[in-house]
Amino acid sequence: MQSGHEDLRQDERVMQLFGLVNTLLSVDPASFTRRLHIQRYPVIPLAPNVGLIGWVQDTDTLHVLIRDYRDSRKVLLNIEYRLMLQVCGIPMAYRPADSCTDGPRLREPYASAEDRSL
Repeated sequence: MQSGHEDLRQDERVMQLFGLVNTLLSVDPASFTRRLHIQRYPVIPLAPNVGLIGWVQDTDTLHVLIRDYRDSRKVLLNIEYRLMLQVCGIPMAYRPADSCTDGPRLREPYASAEDRSL
């Protein structure tokens, strides 16, 4: 798979670190017995913002895992965002859309105390 706009040199270094961790896990009797290891994939940086990464069979992206979790529990779209704004007390100039295709909608304008008395 081709990757663009990301510096894969860091990914390459992480895979090297995972190789070292796997070596340490393989010499520890308890880890070896439990067959603990980190799945690695090939990373080939070609330039600072272009490179190739290997495809790992039978894996899902984090996006797919989160989407499936939300779908299985009927979690509303953008609920985390709404809760974050509520907990942090951030006033919303736009409220999140009910679906991805609706786009943001303007909230009702705030009425001042003077406007309400009229």
